[in-house]
Amino acid sequence: MGSDGDNHNRYYYSRIREQEFLDILREYGATIDSIEHILKPEHVEYVKSIPLAERFHQFTPEQNAVLQTQVIASFAG
Repeated sequence: MGSDGDNHNRYYYSRIREQEFLDILREYGATIDSIEHILKPEHVEYVKSIPLAERFHQFTPEQNAVLQTQVIASFAG
């Protein structure tokens, strides 16, 4: 799986998902100004092939496969 090496599966367990992070920012009054993320097709296919904890079933394979997110957010005041 490219530069992720043989440990690529470690990225998909027990971590906050991008959507959860964005929801938390918005809950605290943030405006999302910019968002970029790393999402590779092979990661989506990998996530589709592994069992996920029940709490992650609410997310699409694409949402579960986001590897890294860079967010620029602003807060009023």
